[in-house]
Amino acid sequence: MKKKYGILNLFLGIVICFSTAGFAADEDLLFQAEITSANTLSSQSTASASLNSEPTTLYNEKKSVNFSGQLNFETDYAIHQTKNQQITYTDTDIFLDIRHPKQIKTFLDLNLLYLNSASSNANMAVSVKELFLDFNVSEKAYFRVGKQFINWSTTYFWNPTDFINTDRRNFFSLNAIRGGTSGIRVHIPDTWERNFYFFINMDQTTNLDQASLTAKYVWVQNSSELGISLYNKYQHNSKLGLDLSTRWDVFDIKTELALSPKEQASKVIEKNNIVSLQSPSDTLATDWTMNIGRTFNWERANRIMLNYEFFYHSAGYREYIFADPTKKDMLLNNNLYEMNYYAWAYHAIFMSINEFPTHSSQSTLQLIQNLLDYSGIASAGITYTVIDELNLLGNIYYFLGSENTEYLQNENKFIFTASAKISF
Repeated sequence: MKKKYGILNLFLGIVICFSTAGFAADEDLLFQAEITSANTLSSQSTASASLNSEPTTLYNEKKSVNFSGQLNFETDYAIHQTKNQQITYTDTDIFLDIRHPKQIKTFLDLNLLYLNSASSNANMAVSVKELFLDFNVSEKAYFRVGKQFINWSTTYFWNPTDFINTDRRNFFSLNAIRGGTSGIRVHIPDTWERNFYFFINMDQTTNLDQASLTAKYVWVQNSSELGISLYNKYQHNSKLGLDLSTRWDVFDIKTELALSPKEQASKVIEKNNIVSLQSPSDTLATDWTMNIGRTFNWERANRIMLNYEFFYHSAGYREYIFADPTKKDMLLNNNLYEMNYYAWAYHAIFMSINEFPTHSSQSTLQLIQNLLDYSGIASAGITYTVIDELNLLGNIYYFLGSENTEYLQNENKFIFTASAKISF
């Protein structure tokens, strides 16, 4: 039991030790992406800026065409209990940004993925992550039509009120550029403090009644922001979302709550010694997450960033499904398992130190843990900036816990990753 909690206690010890350090405010530095698409900011956690900023001031009255991109070359080496595996891939995003007169914009993010592993032949995939058109009507209503990434969330890793995106955050690639959703976004600013947003989701629809509508109202007051979201789809569950971002003493508090009349997915159950699938329950489904963060001074301001995030998932399992081979097979074979959303509760810690161990590098420590079976993943990484356009990255991931738990189901022990990212 002591071994099971060893790494968790180490991370929590870091939190307690740093709680006595000096404070300097700028939580967003921890989650700053190295490159962002046209409709996102440098941080998933900066919801207010992403929601409320429209690109009006970015447009000229003359047409301009900008071409840029990012290339990521990465090799991963996984150590298992019975076998090891190496995967190498090249992930390239090519951006085309066309600014037209009258505040009209066209944007394209074309992704090329080349994957090579010892267990399979090399594969090449081409996809469009984003392709949209921006325009407005008399600067009273702003429209974005096409495939686009929508950032309407407040917390960092778990985002219960994200009713639009199906591409969730990946713990192994937290700064990855995620794909968008096809639809129509409308932003109607009332005042700087009050804004209305609407999104008509047209993904995988052949008829209009298959589209869904998400509406969001955002109210900003001083250092706090309150958001209310409503989701509706014909003959599907409606959802209500509430999010709050505020400051309390030296802490930045971000929280999200999502409510739905019934659960969304079937579950594996055992009744009278018979394992079967149970249809989604009609009980109220509740997802809630809270992020508590602060920054610290260490020789320089804002050098250390620390965040703790808790996630409650009412539809998650409260029994050890992976410990029973029959239940595990039924869970996996029916595509009912989603990493980081299997159990009833999780928590995670994200820490970064700028300019450490050198002035040109940044170090990170991260932990995610399942609070049902106490399995988890701890990671340490370093990013070294050769020049502004070229970064070298290295990470090590350690899987902790007992056998037949969520994060050790594939007999993972360690994963080492090394990558080079260049912007052009």
